[in-house]
Amino acid sequence: MTNALRRLIGATSVLPLLGLMACGGGSDGGPGSAAGPVVPAKGAALAVSTSNYQDVAVDAVNTAVQFAGQSSVATLTGSLAEGTVPCAGGGSIRASLGAGRDGVLNEFGETATLTFNACAQDGYVFNGQLTLGLTAKPTGSVGSGVYSVDAALLMSGFSANDGRVTLVANGLVDLHASRTGTDTGVDTVRTSALALGLTPSGGSQRLYALHDFVSDTAWTAGARAATYAGSLTSSLWGNRSVDFQTTTPFTTAAGATFPSDGVAIALGSGGSKATLTVLDATQVRLDLDRTGDSTVDATTSLSWSAIL
Repeated sequence: MTNALRRLIGATSVLPLLGLMACGGGSDGGPGSAAGPVVPAKGAALAVSTSNYQDVAVDAVNTAVQFAGQSSVATLTGSLAEGTVPCAGGGSIRASLGAGRDGVLNEFGETATLTFNACAQDGYVFNGQLTLGLTAKPTGSVGSGVYSVDAALLMSGFSANDGRVTLVANGLVDLHASRTGTDTGVDTVRTSALALGLTPSGGSQRLYALHDFVSDTAWTAGARAATYAGSLTSSLWGNRSVDFQTTTPFTTAAGATFPSDGVAIALGSGGSKATLTVLDATQVRLDLDRTGDSTVDATTSLSWSAIL
């Protein structure tokens, strides 16, 4: 993974797209009722070893953070009317909105489809399509800073390129975002299956599949505590998989760049395990347990910048 971790961990949920509520529209039905794109099945368990434990720990954590962070696309739309609008750095977004009951996206089951055409904003270039459907009636308003929104998001060839890596996502995800005050609230992203392709600039594409994934980020006056869990299948591992979870939330102080605390584990076959432990806001430690006997068989400490 080469995307800057600070860009991804600090990202907010896609749900501020509900700035669309001001001037958009909707129609009954939505992505929550769609099957979504086909996602490869979870692979057989990978044996975590001295040759791969560093990549396993870093890729499991970074893929989870990468996916959760793509919800930052929410910040680029603002208040969006039917039709095509320009993005700040070039390109455009086409909004296709149905009639709805009252001409705005604010009721259960209403949808909006956004087609991104080389949309450059906030350091990313976006392409592909997102379809957002409300799975409950929202409360409050995003503009006021106090709100609660539940939605389903269908990603269809949706891509984000920050100049260092291109992420392409296909799948159906469930989203929740709520705020009770300034930078205080909860974001949740869930998916039963999501396909990811990551291509570093000048490199070869890596294919990943996330299954039974959930990320939760709790915000308190700008400080955040994030947890992740799920399984990851990777083409780099011969299409084998690991199950991962944060056993200690990744916590980041308000205004800080990197987490200063947190532990994540990636479990493979035969009890093998890779552990990523945050030492402080500058370093992490990677440990290998080959057999699940709690013995550290290999270890290394790296700076955050070294693992990105």
